[in-house]
Amino acid sequence: MSRGAAGGTPESEFSRHMLLVTAGMLLAVGTLMVYSASITARPSDQDAIYLHRHAFALVVAVAGGFVVAYIPVGVWRRLAPVLHLVVIGLLVVVLVPSFGTTVNGARRWIRLGGISLQPSELAKITIPLVLASLLVTPKDERRQNRLATLACWGLVGVTVALIFREPDLGTSVFIVLGAFLTFWYSGWALWKFVLLGLLAVPAIAVCGVLRPYQLRRIQGFVAAWIDLEEAPYQVKQALTTLGAGGVTGVGLGRGWQKLSFLPEANTDFIFAVVGEELGLLGTLGIVVLWGALFHFGSKSLRHLPSTSFASIVGRVLLAELTLQAIANMAVVTALLPPKGIPHPFLSYGGSSLVVSVIMVGMITGLGRLGAPPLPPRSKTWEAAELDLEGEETGEECDVADEDALVPHLVFAGGGSGGHLLPALTVAEWLEQRFENVTVTFVGSSRAIESRVLCGQHASRERAVIDTVTAGQLRRRPWSSLKTLWDAVRRADRLLRDTKPCLVVGWGGFTSVPVLLAARRQRIPIVLAEQNVDPGRATRLGAWFADRICIAFEETSQSLPRKSRCLWTGNPVRPAITSLAECVSAGFADRRTVVVFGGSQGATGVNELLIRSLALDPELFGAWSVNHQTGPSDVDRVRSAYASYGVSAVVEPYFDDPAALYRRAGLVVSRSGATTLAEIACAGLPCLLVPAPHSARDHQRTNALHFSKRKAAVVCEEHQWSPEAVEAFAETLRRLITNASERIALARNVSSLAMPDATDRIGQVLAELAGLRVQPGPESVSSEPGT
Repeated sequence: MSRGAAGGTPESEFSRHMLLVTAGMLLAVGTLMVYSASITARPSDQDAIYLHRHAFALVVAVAGGFVVAYIPVGVWRRLAPVLHLVVIGLLVVVLVPSFGTTVNGARRWIRLGGISLQPSELAKITIPLVLASLLVTPKDERRQNRLATLACWGLVGVTVALIFREPDLGTSVFIVLGAFLTFWYSGWALWKFVLLGLLAVPAIAVCGVLRPYQLRRIQGFVAAWIDLEEAPYQVKQALTTLGAGGVTGVGLGRGWQKLSFLPEANTDFIFAVVGEELGLLGTLGIVVLWGALFHFGSKSLRHLPSTSFASIVGRVLLAELTLQAIANMAVVTALLPPKGIPHPFLSYGGSSLVVSVIMVGMITGLGRLGAPPLPPRSKTWEAAELDLEGEETGEECDVADEDALVPHLVFAGGGSGGHLLPALTVAEWLEQRFENVTVTFVGSSRAIESRVLCGQHASRERAVIDTVTAGQLRRRPWSSLKTLWDAVRRADRLLRDTKPCLVVGWGGFTSVPVLLAARRQRIPIVLAEQNVDPGRATRLGAWFADRICIAFEETSQSLPRKSRCLWTGNPVRPAITSLAECVSAGFADRRTVVVFGGSQGATGVNELLIRSLALDPELFGAWSVNHQTGPSDVDRVRSAYASYGVSAVVEPYFDDPAALYRRAGLVVSRSGATTLAEIACAGLPCLLVPAPHSARDHQRTNALHFSKRKAAVVCEEHQWSPEAVEAFAETLRRLITNASERIALARNVSSLAMPDATDRIGQVLAELAGLRVQPGPESVSSEPGT
């Protein structure tokens, strides 16, 4: 996965450019259509006045959008309350008869000479800004603060009341919608929105009583679907105008409906003019452009942490723009009751145009400046100090001192050594560099976790949350869902008690409840995927994770949010990375085969070795064997080696794999990702036997990744069929006797090594947790592979 410059990945940079291109295309179409829709039944020089005013507003809008695109995020956070108070003041001023201008019975504008200003349009920007500044802070307690929530809804209530008094129901609805979106992106629970919706029912009823004409509009809209003759005048004319254009339209500037029939042709119903003059193809083109704008806008923000101020504000502004365009098109096509909703970028109107372009400028700026640049991959991966004051991003840190940071992380995952051992390696890296940092491991009660975390890592904080597997969900869906729900509740309580600043998912279904609970509490999430083909837990968590650390570059192609993927490699224990030089240098002279069956052992590998010896008792010749069998087969395998006179050390589990690599001349192993990463760092030739029943056949995918690069030889197990046993024995014999092939394999597998993976992932975690990285022991830092 390539790494981007300041402001995110190359994908996000490209998306920002395409966002601007799409907005520019909409502005160009809007300018043409404003001029065309402003032509009257008796053309005169006065027709061009709308174009001149629109062009002036466009110049102001582009200049404003350019300026706001370079305003740092921290400035927006500081100024948000002030800006919104200014908007509230303007909303009060517009209601004063001597200042506000009344048009069509509504007092919404303030005229300053020849310039009109509609303050309610500005509220679409300031509401997300001020709400996000109150809701998003580094401390979870502030996010849950009831006073802050009440203050937010108080500001929304005052703003909506003033706009409703103008009256302007459409803008009022969009202000409430913007507030709802801000709360949603900030982590509000769904039941709270349902409760607010129920509380809003009386308010809607009161609006119907106070504004009976609005109720009549709704009644006319419903009647239009029964009998078009009963439809409101605007609806009938809009549908007539759309229908007059056919598929290709009557031609630009040649429409008739705009002359005397279609009301507000150059403002609220300009989309109907597009339909008449450019036809169905023109209207579909507008829809496609809006889809592209939303798509590229979303992608330009994806690299930001989902809980950050910049991400929340950017997504709300993008949603407001898109939903307003959808609402306008829905009104024109009689899918919503008639209401004065301008079409962003297309409709005539200075305030709407300026605000729309400024929104795009803000989205671009927030995406570019909202997150610090990720450190590039270099020959020396040094831990750079991360700026807590927000100099890189312009966003000020709300932390007053070091004690305000909570140096506590939760690592979730397990079920195998491939998930657990990289997590332990990264935890040790963090503890070496940060004072008082603590890591809680959340896993299952399986043997591997009990043995490791109750052995040499017994002093670590540990929590056990047993959940269900994918197979159990398929076999017993209802009982499994209840078990999963109980696990999520336990994880939720755990996170509320420990208050971590970051949750890291290391794979396995054990991580799913913790990830869901972290998502619910809006705690930043990082995923670490060890395999080429990501597991189900990673695929699920990728939808809401802030960063996804992948061990293989092509893994990003299988995940939904590629822009958040970072190619970091798979963490390997320092004892192994420090052996890379000395192990690979002398392996050709060694005469020891090291057999790994994974953290649980592997009956298939054990059986292949036993049957291969029966087929060829002289298979190993003068070589010795170190064999990790797992707990169930140790006696049987040990007896088999003894019966054929093979010098073998057979153990259920080796606690010191580095010692094995020191004397290994050849490795026979399953193709778990962590084992492969260790073999690559040690630079040893290997014969891989993928587990035939691994989830999504991920071990075979891992093995083929190495085999295609001539870094390993792969043999299939095939239920120990005679053909499989013979092929395995022949391959093993060839590798033992052919030193040149072993040397070539060792050279190729070394090229896949990333011994600096621990540093890479550790720095990503430090960045998101808001910790300052200090120089650590030299033993952890290594030269990356080529």
